[in-house]
Amino acid sequence: MEQLPPEQRQQVIAAQATGTKVTFYAFGIVILVGGLIFAAILMAVFNFVLGAEVPFGRSMAVVFYSFFPQNLATILLLVSVLVSSDPNTIDLTNPMPTNPAFFMDPMGNKFLYTIARNLDIFRLWAVVLLGLGFSAASSNRKPSVSTGITTMFVIYGLLTLIVAAWASF
Repeated sequence: MEQLPPEQRQQVIAAQATGTKVTFYAFGIVILVGGLIFAAILMAVFNFVLGAEVPFGRSMAVVFYSFFPQNLATILLLVSVLVSSDPNTIDLTNPMPTNPAFFMDPMGNKFLYTIARNLDIFRLWAVVLLGLGFSAASSNRKPSVSTGITTMFVIYGLLTLIVAAWASF
């Protein structure tokens, strides 16, 4: 960037600014659509498998409220980047010691690294919130709290194993 002439540097900066703006708008839409799909899938699991009566509106509320721990982790990451003496030393793929993978070699066993990375305290908090939320949101209160949390941990565990197997290939 320093070796570019000033007019080319301005063009690159303008292109980066446009790309950043588009990415931020697209990211919000992707999060919204992903949350809607995730809410529909979990509503189907709890309604058809566990016999709960969770309407789609409540399912969306539970899913989007369960995003709170991830938002808190993002705020903590921003604070750590701002107070860091050298922000370039922070690995943005696994930035904070909130999971065992932070202390592991990312180039080692990919399967174990992915499983350890998914044992993140903020992700587990979100899984517990999802289980609590769906058990409380049921109109007939059919799934108990322990059933809701266990169901979410089983779903999370299966997804973690699938992602870990994919990462190991």
